[in-house]
Amino acid sequence: MNRRKMLTVALVIGAMGVVPFAYAQGKGLVGVSMPTKSSARWIDDGNNMVKYLKEAGYTADLQ
Repeated sequence: MNRRKMLTVALVIGAMGVVPFAYAQGKGLVGVSMPTKSSARWIDDGNNMVKYLKEAGYTADLQ
């Protein structure tokens, strides 16, 4: 791989690491995925995560 391609790949990979951080700064949408909706434990955990995310200013989507 030549230097130009290596630099391009490095920049793309670096940008991928920055995007979630930059998006989180804007207090965007956070998806919360739980393994099941039939276990009381996972229902409670999911609801608590949504509660704390909303308190922190995020929008949460529990699935």
